[in-house]
Amino acid sequence: MVKYLLDTNVLIECLRRNTKITETVLAKGKGHDLAISSVTYGELMVGMLKNDTPRRRAALSKVLAPMQTLPFDDGAAAKFAKIKFALEKEGKVIGPYDMQIAAHAIWSGRCLVTHNTGEFSRIHSLKWEDWESHDGA
Repeated sequence: MVKYLLDTNVLIECLRRNTKITETVLAKGKGHDLAISSVTYGELMVGMLKNDTPRRRAALSKVLAPMQTLPFDDGAAAKFAKIKFALEKEGKVIGPYDMQIAAHAIWSGRCLVTHNTGEFSRIHSLKWEDWESHDGA
């Protein structure tokens, strides 16, 4: 069974009712272990604070129902430090939340599902798939 960590942008597309990505998440996730990082959960909560409605809360609950939220722990933080150091050394730094989410995927032994392939492809040890374009690395 493949273990997946879903990036924030995948969940946002589900909330926007992007039928293609929602169906892909449901189909590919069936029988697999789906999770999100607590970093992703925080990003989603910021979005809810900006536009909190009962419909959006219900939609978010439905999207997150088949997933667990993994806590960002010391191991993930140490992996984040290594990723940030390496990317700074190469002059290829990406956003801090993206580095944390990537670190969390690597630390937890999961394949990251994202559509932000330009940034995440800079992290050499990260396994990722793009379910929106059906490509992967």
